[in-house]
Amino acid sequence: MNARPTCTQLRRLALAGGACLALLVGRSPAMAAPLPVDALDMDANETCEGCHARDPEARMTFADGSSLSVYVAPDVLAHSVHQGRFDCVDCHRDTMTWPHEPAPFPSADAWRRAQQDTCRRCHSEHDAAMRDSIHERESAAGNPAAPTCTECHGAHDIASPGASRRAVANLCSRCHEKEAEVFNRSVHAQGLAKGNPDVPVCTDCHGAHAIADTEAPGWHAGSYTICARCHGDGEMMKKYDLSENILKTYLEDFHGSSNHLYLQVGYVPERPVATCGDCHGYHDVASLKTAGSEEALRAKVDAMCRQCHENAPDGFAGAWLAHDEPTIGSAPLVWGVTWGYRILIPVMILGLVLHILLHLWRVPVKGV
Repeated sequence: MNARPTCTQLRRLALAGGACLALLVGRSPAMAAPLPVDALDMDANETCEGCHARDPEARMTFADGSSLSVYVAPDVLAHSVHQGRFDCVDCHRDTMTWPHEPAPFPSADAWRRAQQDTCRRCHSEHDAAMRDSIHERESAAGNPAAPTCTECHGAHDIASPGASRRAVANLCSRCHEKEAEVFNRSVHAQGLAKGNPDVPVCTDCHGAHAIADTEAPGWHAGSYTICARCHGDGEMMKKYDLSENILKTYLEDFHGSSNHLYLQVGYVPERPVATCGDCHGYHDVASLKTAGSEEALRAKVDAMCRQCHENAPDGFAGAWLAHDEPTIGSAPLVWGVTWGYRILIPVMILGLVLHILLHLWRVPVKGV
């Protein structure tokens, strides 16, 4: 007994049958041209290619006059991660008949955004994250520049997300040109150009699907946690001769302890408190090793401090230990006060507890 045909085989038969019927009965000039005869004995993908890989100028026009190209080069499909796993109709389920029915969308932009539902059928794990992203919110607000799945991943030429870290930065730069220009001058971009796998690219800091709005309340206070993913990793910092205590010293500083507290309680301060990017830059992160002389570095830090502390005098930053931990040699007064508090506070608490216990011990017991 012959095996029952699969769904894919049935779809292929339906496409070929519809094409044959169209050739037999003919079509009016207003409808699509018939499928080439030499394509009817091909499989489903090749049947589609019989039309869509034939004319580079072929376009689909919508009610508002906008249009989209329907040309798909064969070599584009050959390099897709979907090649060999899916047929065209697995994604284009609304094209099961031929000639195709007019697309039920008013514009090319509406059609493009509707295609995200196609991706979500398989990639549902990214759906919730994407819906919470700034890109999705901009798209829902009608921003035509907001990207969809295919703008980032491609439509027919879908590549593996981890294929190239440099490609990620190049992809984001297509919309974020100014940020990309600044990033390309940073120490991170220099490491990326050398193939360093440890330096971050756009998605490492901003995420791939759940991209947060950097202008949203509360984002600024918690942004240090992004830097902490790498700069809080002691083993990674050793590789590049950087301080292993960058995160620790930041959280012990007024700026860090304040932002950490705000993040924990969910409070948004009226006036932002300095975080990593305010001092080191966000996209234009520079290395202190190339900052020049110590005097030039101090002057640069003073200028940075004046962004918040407007009347700060020259040498204002000299009272700040930055990411250095106080020692008896480098900052004896700060070291002494720090250890004084570390010893004095526990002794005071112990004395209070002892005082209360002695009072309880002297309380007379009734009936004695």
